[in-house]
Amino acid sequence: MKPMSRIAMLCALAVIMTQVQASSLDLSSASPTAETSVQHQAAIGLLLAREHYSQAIRLVQTQPDYASNPQLQLQHAKALIGLQRHTEAISLLESAIHRLGPTADLYQALALSQFAMAEQAGLFKVRSYIKAGLASLQQAAQLSTEPATVKLKLLGFFLEAPAMLGGDQATAKQIASELQQAAPAEAAIARSMLHQQDEQFSQALAELDSQLQQTPNQLSLLVQKAKLLRSQQQDAAALPVYLKAAQLAEDAGARHQYLYQVGRSAAALTLEKDPAAYAEQRTTGIGALQQVIEFYQQGEGWSLHWARLKLAQLYLAIPDPDAAAMELQPVLALSAPPEQLAKELKTLQTRLKKQQRNQQESRG
Repeated sequence: MKPMSRIAMLCALAVIMTQVQASSLDLSSASPTAETSVQHQAAIGLLLAREHYSQAIRLVQTQPDYASNPQLQLQHAKALIGLQRHTEAISLLESAIHRLGPTADLYQALALSQFAMAEQAGLFKVRSYIKAGLASLQQAAQLSTEPATVKLKLLGFFLEAPAMLGGDQATAKQIASELQQAAPAEAAIARSMLHQQDEQFSQALAELDSQLQQTPNQLSLLVQKAKLLRSQQQDAAALPVYLKAAQLAEDAGARHQYLYQVGRSAAALTLEKDPAAYAEQRTTGIGALQQVIEFYQQGEGWSLHWARLKLAQLYLAIPDPDAAAMELQPVLALSAPPEQLAKELKTLQTRLKKQQRNQQESRG
C-alpha cells in the first residue's frame, strides 16, 4: 500500500471533522441548581452561537461555580475550540473529566479538539491524535443518554477514515446494525450513510424520504437529506430542505448555520448554465444570508466572512457589482483567511472586476 500523501490525509481528516462538530455539543442539557446559573449559561450559549468566543470566556470565568460546574467547563472549552486553541481546550477538558467526572458532552468536545489537532499535526503525530479522538468519541457513546446520535458520528468516522487512520468498513456496518434497534430516524440515517458510501445515492435518498414520510419534521433527517443532495450538486433541491430545517431549528446557532446553507445553495445555482432560471432561489438566498450576517456581526469565527462572500456572489448574479463590492470589502481586509476562503475570494474578485469594467463602459 502506498503511503498517504499529506494532502490526501488532510482531506480525510476534514471529512472526519465533519462527523463531530462543535455545534453538536449539547449545551441545553445542563441542570444547574440556581436560576441565575441558568440565565448565565443561556447568555454564554448565545455568545458561543454568535462566535463571540473571547467574550464568552470572560463571562464563563466570572461564574462563582465555574471550577465545579461541568457545563461551564464545557462552554469554556467550546470557546477555545472556536478560537482554534485546541491544546488549551484539550488540557481544560481532560482536567474537567478528571476532577468532575466524565460526561458524554465533555468527551465529544475532547474528540473534536483531538481530531482538529490531528489535522494540524505532522505526519508522525496524526495517528496518535486520531486514536485519542476515536477513543474519546467511543467514551461519549458509552456515557450518552442518547447514544444513537453519537454512534452515528462513530459510523461516519469508520466509513470515511482511511484504514491507516482507523477506518474500518466492517465496524461501520456493525454500528449500523446496532442502530437498527435505535430510534427510527437514526436507523434510517445509518442505512443512508452506508448506501452513500457505496455510491448508491438514489437508495441513500430513498431511505431518508421513506422515514420523512412518517416524521416530516424530523430535523436530523432533513439535515442529512440536504447534505446528501448538496454532495450531488443538487442545490435547487437542497435549498428548500435547508430552509425547512432552519424554520424548525430551536437552537439559534444551528438555525443560522442552516440559513447559511440556504444562501450557499443559492450561490451555487448562480454557476448553472441558466442562472436566470433561479431568480426566486437567489432572492431567498439573499434574505437568508442577510440574516446570517446580522447574527454573526463582530464574531470571531469564519461564518460571517463566508456569508459575506456568498452574498457577494449572489449580488454578482443580479448583476449588482456595487453591492457585491461592499460585501467583499471586509473579507478582502482579512490578513490570513483559510485556504478555501482565499481561493473562492480570488475567483470572485476576478468576476467583480469584470463586471465593474462592463459597468463603467456602459456608463460611457
